Amino acid sequence: MKIKLIITLALLMTSFIYAQSSIVYDSGTNIEVGTGSDVSADLITVNGSYSGGGTFNNGPLPVELISFTGEVQANTVLLKWETATEVNNYGFDVQKSEASSQNSEVKWINIGFVQGNGTTNSPRHYEFTDLELPNSDEVSYRLKQIDNDGQFAYSKTVTVDLTNITSLEDEMIYEFALEQNFPNPFNPSTAIKYSLPNSGLVKIKIYDTLGREISTLVNEVKNAGIHHVIFNGSDLSSGIYFYKLDFNEYMSVKKLILVK
Repeated sequence: MKIKLIITLALLMTSFIYAQSSIVYDSGTNIEVGTGSDVSADLITVNGSYSGGGTFNNGPLPVELISFTGEVQANTVLLKWETATEVNNYGFDVQKSEASSQNSEVKWINIGFVQGNGTTNSPRHYEFTDLELPNSDEVSYRLKQIDNDGQFAYSKTVTVDLTNITSLEDEMIYEFALEQNFPNPFNPSTAIKYSLPNSGLVKIKIYDTLGREISTLVNEVKNAGIHHVIFNGSDLSSGIYFYKLDFNEYMSVKKLILVK
């Protein structure tokens, strides 16, 4: 009599990859799995009578990322990536790290979220635009791929050269503007872009349809230029909300839609 174990092995190299294999052991075989081993089972049959799912995989997730690039477009950076296959892919946190000559420690910050496609065997293309670039020579990005069960893994790092746009940025003349959030509708995060003609105190707040204040996204002095802020509606119910920008004598309000 044999024990049949179907396992999924997930390995992280420069991208998310996965493969499937079927292993059959003779009856009485002892299998030892060390602590921290990245092994998961889709189906286990013991003595022909027990059949059930195995443990969750604590390692990288079964999403095959085949490309991840970043390129400068005007005064923004456009990130593009493509997956060949996805299994239970909730989505991607987009993370950024700015180069600093004073501090060698790498610090990553979330700048946005892009919804995944769950489970699919077809190639999927994704894009994200970084609207607020640092005043430095380069900026690095990575993806935090998140499974539906909350497990996650990181992609390789992409570094973008900003030396050709820093001087152009200083010469630009900005106007006051509050852009429509993107994506919209969204779940659970969306980006709000705005531009300022000069420096001053910026306040951006979220309100419900009854005019009640839900959250304060920005309440600080900002320099002239293009800025963006991420709004996360994880704790809110689906529905229509409004975001309001107050800046000196300017004020603007726009609608956003949360769909869960």
